[in-house]
Amino acid sequence: MIGELDHIAIAVKDLEKAIETYTRLLGVNVDHREELPERKLEVAFLKIGDVMLELICPTSEESVVHKFLESKGDGFHHLCFKTDDVERTVNELKSQSFRVAQPPAKGAHDRIVAFLHPKECHGVLIELAQEI
Repeated sequence: MIGELDHIAIAVKDLEKAIETYTRLLGVNVDHREELPERKLEVAFLKIGDVMLELICPTSEESVVHKFLESKGDGFHHLCFKTDDVERTVNELKSQSFRVAQPPAKGAHDRIVAFLHPKECHGVLIELAQEI
């Protein structure tokens, strides 16, 4: 089912500025960076111990993250937990009345990801990620 914390995501309007801030603050370099055209996002990961910090920036006004930033501004976006089988985990959680905000689909790092609705988790958006 759900495993350990994989990353904490922060939504940002300016990825370059956020990378400069967090690399300077934490004394780490960008571990991985990629564009996700299907999600209209660019992401950068910074490794801090066993957990990653993911900076997410929309590449289009049509991105759900753009809408998030317009209403809330830069800041905490979601927590991501590892799972060995995202489909099975989502189905188990649905049977427990958890609502899925985004069904399993391709995510960063060539993973399959799904999101639980924040209303189900006391206002926190939860991502589930399975390595392929």
